[in-house]
Amino acid sequence: MNNQKIIKGLLAMMLIICLAIIPGIVNAAELNPSLYFGITELRSKTGLGYAIEDPNTNGETGTAAKIWNIVQYSGENTNDPTEVNVYCIKAGVGFTEGQGTKQVQEYNLYFDMYTEREAIANQDANTSKVLYNLVNGGHYNELLALANLIYIPGESTEAEKETLLKEAGVLAFQEENAKLGEEYKITDDEIEAVQQAAMWYFTNYGEEDGKYDRYDEDAWLFYTENGTDYEALSSYGSDKVPSVGTLRRQQTVMLYRYLIDEAKEQAGNYAEGTGNHRHKLTLYTTATGNSQPLMKVERIPQFDLALRKYITEVNGVEVTNSRVPVIDESTLENGTTATYKHRKDPVMVENGDIVTYNITIYNEGEVDGRATKIIDQLPSGLRFSKVVTEGFTAEYDEETNRVTITREESNTENLTAYEKGQLDSETIELECIVDTSENGKILTNVAWISEEIDEYGNVITDQVGEDRDSEPGTAPNVNKDNMEDYKGNT
Repeated sequence: MNNQKIIKGLLAMMLIICLAIIPGIVNAAELNPSLYFGITELRSKTGLGYAIEDPNTNGETGTAAKIWNIVQYSGENTNDPTEVNVYCIKAGVGFTEGQGTKQVQEYNLYFDMYTEREAIANQDANTSKVLYNLVNGGHYNELLALANLIYIPGESTEAEKETLLKEAGVLAFQEENAKLGEEYKITDDEIEAVQQAAMWYFTNYGEEDGKYDRYDEDAWLFYTENGTDYEALSSYGSDKVPSVGTLRRQQTVMLYRYLIDEAKEQAGNYAEGTGNHRHKLTLYTTATGNSQPLMKVERIPQFDLALRKYITEVNGVEVTNSRVPVIDESTLENGTTATYKHRKDPVMVENGDIVTYNITIYNEGEVDGRATKIIDQLPSGLRFSKVVTEGFTAEYDEETNRVTITREESNTENLTAYEKGQLDSETIELECIVDTSENGKILTNVAWISEEIDEYGNVITDQVGEDRDSEPGTAPNVNKDNMEDYKGNT
């Protein structure tokens, strides 16, 4: 009797298609009521303030500049500052004077920084031209790219923060010095200060003899504990060897250079207002156009579907050792995907056997949605028979041995967004027939999501850069006779 082997685990290609939800176009509009923002030197988490060099050595007209912390007030005459994820876009413009020594500015206009760049530029084209030059200064796309890279305290996940620090080389540096303790790690306040400085690198490009360009320097970040006296960050915690500040300074330099380099690399993706919109960017200004332009950065919930395929039956009989995935959600709670463990050793079959597969789609993201099209590349020696699950149809190309499974238009039920302990999923069952007399052959196939739709009606197909942990719509380079990279028995 001729025995064949089919990998049960059907190395389901997890093209985890995700979408960062892009908000609809926001027309330039008046803020009603107005918003009130001010600045402080000290930040609430660490009680420290930061600057580019020492502002006391030559005032703020030389090579030094304070990295102000933006706060929001409930009204013009209130004294209830709260910290917000808002950044000064243009260093040097400043705020107006408000009550007492508090600096506060009323903001009554807002723009979507992706879709309304022309409106932003025209806002003060004939007055101060701060906004006009911001858009037309040659580095607006770098600013958009940078704003989509940054860590947003209170909104970004720990996994997103970890990814940023890993890409910047900071995480490896921390691991090398782990024995020194947590105090040696870069703080959230320092991350925010570095992110602000990186923005000024682009928006004040080449101004004031390179005052805002510290790319080639290693000791530019200074700190203050009282808002008055500033010292080099490397001197912080100098009672220890090495000093706490020395290692934190090194991490700030790594992050600063990474943000600048990566923003330059990704800038081209934003030329037409496209690109990976992980964050919503809103520009606040005033009707006069003479104020410090502010950028609010908000995290956009992300859409993320995952796929697994596995054998359940041969000739109507359940396989002896279940291939149904055992799911560990802990990696999803702290990261971007769950861990799916299921057997992938080959199942013995014979020519003519009917093999039943399950394709299960999981919603690992933060937005409801559903898969609308799935591709299943079958190997030579295995041919498609039928889709068993109602609500789906299949188109079979016998020449390529590829199956396209499409959700029927009436089948509009979404998978709900992930919540701890609630990983929503749906399963599509299909049957294939073993059609080969070749002994000992391993039949491996690869499946992936090729189209999906989110709860807002956005159809995702081949958009690149809209997925938080992979490139949606990107198909693996496989065909019916080329599965060398997907050997389930190894």
